[in-house]
Parts: sequence; C-alpha cells; structure tokens
Amino acid sequence: MNLINLLLFIVVLLNSSIPVLAAPTTSRDAKSHKKDASLNKVDTTPNLEDTDVFTVTSEANLYQNSLYENFDIDFSSTNGWDVQLSSYNVPVYQDPNLDLPYQADTFINVSKTFKLNNSLNLIFGSQNGTYLAAKPTVTQWQNLDYSQVLWQVNSLISLRGGLYWANSIMSGTTDVLGYIPGFTVNLIEDKLTLQADYYSGQSNLSGAIVNLQYQASRYFQSYIGVGVPEQNSGNEFYGIVGFTLSSRGLF
Repeated sequence: MNLINLLLFIVVLLNSSIPVLAAPTTSRDAKSHKKDASLNKVDTTPNLEDTDVFTVTSEANLYQNSLYENFDIDFSSTNGWDVQLSSYNVPVYQDPNLDLPYQADTFINVSKTFKLNNSLNLIFGSQNGTYLAAKPTVTQWQNLDYSQVLWQVNSLISLRGGLYWANSIMSGTTDVLGYIPGFTVNLIEDKLTLQADYYSGQSNLSGAIVNLQYQASRYFQSYIGVGVPEQNSGNEFYGIVGFTLSSRGLF
C-alpha cells in the first residue's frame, strides 16, 4: 500500500505542480487537437548501463477505449552511442466511434552520451520518422531533438533534466521548445525500479509517464505504468503494460 501511495503522489506532483515552460501559440484550440487519435510517443532515456547489448521491447497502451502496441529494437554500442528503431501506436483494437487520422509512427532514435565523471552524464539525441496513415494523407516528417544532464546521486537515485525541441508535426500544434525533468529510484536493488519523466507544454507530447519496472532476470524485465496528460494538451490518461528482452551476457 505504501508503494501505491508513493506512485499516486508522484503522478499528482508531476501533473499539477510543474509549470509549463512555453505554451505554444496556435490558431486552433489546444484542447481539440488530436482528441480522436493516439498520442505521440517519444523516448529520451537511452540505455546507459550496457555496452554492445540488444534489447527488444513490446509495450501495450490502453488509450481512449483503444489498444495500441509499441515495438522497438535498441542497440547500445560502445563510446556512448545508442540506436533505436521503433514503431509506435500500432492499432490492435480501435474504438469504432473514434476518427483516427494516423497510426503506426515509425522512428529512428540516435543518441550519444558523454561521461563527464562518475556521477554526471550529458546526453544528446534525435528521434525522427513518419507514420503510416489510417486514411490517405500526405506523409509528414516528425522530429524531436533532445539534450539532458543525468546525475547519479547514489546507487539508489538518479536525476535527469534537459530540453527538447519538437516540430509541429510531432507536437500536433506548432514547433515547441520544452523541458524534460525525470528521475529513477531503485526501490529494491536490481529488482524493482520506479521511473518517471515529464514533458512540458500543451502539445500532444505534454504530460508525465510513470513506470514501475520489475527485473525478473538479466534477460527479462516487465513493467506497468500510467501516462498522465498535461492540462489543455488534448490527451487523456492511459495505461501501460510492457516487457523487455535483453541480450546482456549472451555475447
């Protein structure tokens, strides 16, 4: 029960107490954009713990009475490079009452981590791709650039924060500059981890993501979580269930 209370407290804190860096101006009401579509998904937390390791992740999102599947293959290379190929918002079940303008966002995400010292890392990355349309439409390029500083406070807690820039196709409004604070807490060392990230603004990216991760073995991790929308973002709460397979120790 204490763990559940902690998770709820973090959700409320991230959703209500962090101010918006810059609410993008748009000719449309921010509450109306993409209300009948799956939300945009991004990843600004590359694998920093492993070298020459492949990971495969499958994640299901329950959003607006519809079920979406997210897949990604990630390779954490030497010298701080991380490359990820992903396909997000693949429809499994769609609410027939929703008008879905696009689905199946496909991205390449490349990041570089610079190790400043034993506790500080500097991360630069870019996520780029497009989507497969549910209806005939013009293909449009989505771009997110991000940078973060990660501070390993101790063996249990790490903090991170930085900036992101998203083009109008990615954000669903205008070109957006925002900030991305987050943290990771090892509740049970090498077993149970709480991770949270927040994306500022009032676009389709805005809100918090909180995941509780269970490391069953060196090869398998499962997690559950919740997506918390920012006010006036047009998004809604959504559930998260996923697992990750890792090649750690196999090569």
